[in-house]
Amino acid sequence: MTNSQSFFLVRWFRTVKRRWLNLFRPVSLQRLENTIQIFQPELEVLIEEQQTKRGDKFDLGWDNRSKQLLETAKKALTDFDAELGWRCLKAADRFRLYGLEKPKI
Repeated sequence: MTNSQSFFLVRWFRTVKRRWLNLFRPVSLQRLENTIQIFQPELEVLIEEQQTKRGDKFDLGWDNRSKQLLETAKKALTDFDAELGWRCLKAADRFRLYGLEKPKI
């Protein structure tokens, strides 16, 4: 078997595996994908609001970490790792709490 044949075989196997996994995708991964689609715009709006209140585009401290965790959750979703995806999404949500306003007393 030549290198090009083995390369083709590896690519074909990966394609078949991904299609098979998509066909029988666990409910947890579907829920994770739906939650990410809802969470991401909410996070972007909150970051924009906080930057507008401050009057600058500098880091807020919590925003970059929350974005990084969200991206890791998305990668875990494409890797079919629901456990890691949920942990990162929940951590991103906890960092987002820093962006919420403090109640006025």
